[in-house]
Amino acid sequence: MDLQIHLSSVRIPQLSDPDDEYYWCVNDVELDKFSTKHTWEFLRPRGPVQDWTTTVWFKGSVPRHAFHFWVTQLDRLPTRTRLASWGLPIDQSCCLCGNALENRDHLFLRCEVSQYL
Repeated sequence: MDLQIHLSSVRIPQLSDPDDEYYWCVNDVELDKFSTKHTWEFLRPRGPVQDWTTTVWFKGSVPRHAFHFWVTQLDRLPTRTRLASWGLPIDQSCCLCGNALENRDHLFLRCEVSQYL
């Protein structure tokens, strides 16, 4: 019954009403028109530039290598210790030497097999 009372009190728009007006507001700044750039910057603000980014992303870099280096730098490689932290029941020892836990630092810096290579 309350819904019926509420709906009966809502004013029905008339054709003689003035046209609707709209505006786009980003960071409390009213813009004249929609801007994809401003919207993207609002949704995805830039963080500080990391020191290693120019080492990874440069003109002429092989995209596959740059992506792999980027993932490695962020410590997001699917190493055995990371897979185990996600709940996979696997042996966490290094797949190359078997002497330590397999993580990014071990694979690239400490593993005797990778040091030999």
